[in-house]
Parts: sequence; C-alpha cells; structure tokens
Amino acid sequence: MFFRLFLLMTLIPILEIIFLLKIHGHLASFLGGGEALLVTIGSILLTGAIGANLARSQGFQVLRRMQEASARGQIPGEELVDGAMILVGGVLLLTPGYFTDVVGFILMIPVSRNALKGTVKRWLQNQVQRGHVHVAYYSSSPGTTNAPRHQHDPNVIDIDPISDRSDR
Repeated sequence: MFFRLFLLMTLIPILEIIFLLKIHGHLASFLGGGEALLVTIGSILLTGAIGANLARSQGFQVLRRMQEASARGQIPGEELVDGAMILVGGVLLLTPGYFTDVVGFILMIPVSRNALKGTVKRWLQNQVQRGHVHVAYYSSSPGTTNAPRHQHDPNVIDIDPISDRSDR
C-alpha cells in the first residue's frame, strides 16, 4: 500500500508538471512567453475556482439527499458514495494540473459520476469481503448509549442510522 501511495504522490505530480510545461511551450510559441504564462496560470486558477464552486453545489445537493434519506429511516449509502466521489473530485480540481482537472470534473458531474459509481461500489464491497474494511452498524436511539466498538480502527466505516428498522 505504501508503494502505491508513493507512486501516486510522485508520478502524478511529475506527469502534471511535464504536461503543464508542454502546453505552456506550445502556447509560448503561439502567443509569446508572457501571455502564455498568464494563460497557463489563469487556466489553473479558473479550474480551481470552478471546481470549488462545483464541489460546494454538488456537496450541498448530496447533503440534502442524505438528510432526506435519514428522515425516511434509510441508510444514505448511495449518497455517501456520491459524497466521497465529490470530495475526491474537489481535491483533484484544486490540485494544479490538467490531468487531475479532467478526473476531478468527471467525478463532479452527476452523469459521469453515476457512470463510475457502480465500479466504486463494487470495489468497496470487495474491500469489505476481503476484510480490509469493516462496516459497523449500530443504532443510537434516544436514551441509549450504543457507541461504536471500533472507535480507533481506521478500517471501520461506522453507519449510524436515525432509526433501527428490523425490515432491512
């Protein structure tokens, strides 16, 4: 896992820098050095601003859907996956670079996010089946103290519904 994370944290920024320099070089030969630098930096700032705005609006929509599902006594599983994808997409859009921006926009736009959601859910189910992630289900009904048993285990996803329904 450490090696994969190391590759992710080093190769992606290196590829982004190479890609930014290539695009800047093409722009410089077309526009001139100073203007190309402004366009390159401006595009990074613009995608960051658009990404922050999209993350905010999509995040609020998912939060509203989570509240509605909870009010109906349902576990907001779909919404949790959407929220995680929006969070990753927002971080990628705030990261300078065109490749991360493309992936961030894909995760931010509902149509493309929905196309990927099945893959993300299958991956998560596979992680649970392999024992890499544990889902702890507990109810915290009014008047009871039912705290999670695995508070300090980073591999546990706690799900705390508003009501404990036996018809699930």
